[in-house]
Amino acid sequence: MDAFLKKRADLAKKYFVNDFPGAVIPATRLQNILENIEQGRPPSESSLMYLLQNKLVALQQLALGEMTYEEFGNIASGEQVLRGYSSQTVRNKEDCAIEENKTTGSIRKTDCECEHQRRESFPQNKASMQTQQLHNRTDLSKCAPAGQNRIDLAKKYFVIDFPGAVVPSTRLNNILENLEQGRPLPLEALQYLQQQGLVNLNRLVQGEITYEVFRKLADQEQVAREHARNVERQKEETERLRMIEVAKAREAIRQADYERERQKRESDPKYIAKIKNQKLRQRYGLDQFIEKEFFARLMGILHRLDAGNRLADDDILWLTTDGEEYYTERLQIAFHEREAEFYLAKYKRTNDLWNAVNASAHYRKGKQSRKAHELLNSVPATRKMAPKLNSAICTTHGGVMRDLSRFDEALELGSQAHALTPKDFRPCTLLGAVNIEMGNYSAGSQWYEKAEERGASQRSIDSDLRGILLRADNDKREKLKAFLLREDPERYKWVRSFKA
Repeated sequence: MDAFLKKRADLAKKYFVNDFPGAVIPATRLQNILENIEQGRPPSESSLMYLLQNKLVALQQLALGEMTYEEFGNIASGEQVLRGYSSQTVRNKEDCAIEENKTTGSIRKTDCECEHQRRESFPQNKASMQTQQLHNRTDLSKCAPAGQNRIDLAKKYFVIDFPGAVVPSTRLNNILENLEQGRPLPLEALQYLQQQGLVNLNRLVQGEITYEVFRKLADQEQVAREHARNVERQKEETERLRMIEVAKAREAIRQADYERERQKRESDPKYIAKIKNQKLRQRYGLDQFIEKEFFARLMGILHRLDAGNRLADDDILWLTTDGEEYYTERLQIAFHEREAEFYLAKYKRTNDLWNAVNASAHYRKGKQSRKAHELLNSVPATRKMAPKLNSAICTTHGGVMRDLSRFDEALELGSQAHALTPKDFRPCTLLGAVNIEMGNYSAGSQWYEKAEERGASQRSIDSDLRGILLRADNDKREKLKAFLLREDPERYKWVRSFKA
């Protein structure tokens, strides 16, 4: 047998609870209680209640220190007999415990098999089996009479329905013992019987009636007590059910009040406006706190955009200056989408290609480069146009191709634009960006120099480079940073502190 299982089994036997399967299963309530008693730890309130619920009265008194182990042993052995203790019962329950431990993994499968084999092999050893049976009989001979006598005594005097009648040293058990042995009872004992409603037992004690008369009357008393208890239990159950219904009614009232308040609150125009504003802010990624002085203006901008309207120039100016922290990516995309829609409608109405260029530029900024590509592809290649317009279309379309990672087509369109307007910095900026993204750092740097010579600001070029660094993977990012710092450490010193 597993050493730990044997230890638990010995502990269960020591405290006369080896007929409880839980006594040998690790971490059960009863096994934990036994461990605590063995180690001298005080019992908790829940442990004491558990012992009482399982009718382990003597074990509870031992745990509280109200009796010695010797006293406990005499009483607990009787309790075990009352529970129907037998060696076969204990053996069956220990088998159940082993099986449960086997299932939960407390004992390895091989250990369980060995244990069962050991059990099955013992009956073949007659001497060992006889010794064990003799030991069991000896134990029962010691404990059975005391327990059985108390039960018989309680039955004889029709008080078996009183728990104290079979528990040693209780007032009722002492009265029965004295009565049975013919010893006179003190006045306190007679008063106790009267208080407990044992009228006829009281009369028997005082010699007012014979046992035969007592037996008939006491039997009726016992039936009446059981009936009274049933009535009381029914009352308690009725009261419990009534309290449940009262609680349900109160909860229903509370829920109705809550629902009424909710409907009232949600029908309030101020509340409705508040919820709409919350959803509107969430739609544009504005979950942060908004300063009171900016709230009205920002909400006006959101409402206009949400209604499909364009923003005024002063709204855009405010969003890019004082209201910059509220100019979220979602808000920027929404703004560029409205602008693209406006210029596309204007292009369709006027057939002015500059409107197509403007619509495409806004589609790009609104992360809708495919729509820009479709629009620019729809422009007839045979249509005659001024070099500046043609260059703007090529530059914009080249930017779209760059967004779509179609770099060769972007280079071709950028070159066409540069050939059409060689003094314009915009085609040069496009060619610089595309070459850098393709890994042609020297060529890209040269095109950026040409762009600066033609009027491009260092700020706009740096913005381009930051975007490229941000989108690049770690390896390409580090290579580009190293190149820029070699080219001009002072000019590109911001690269050192750049983080993606």
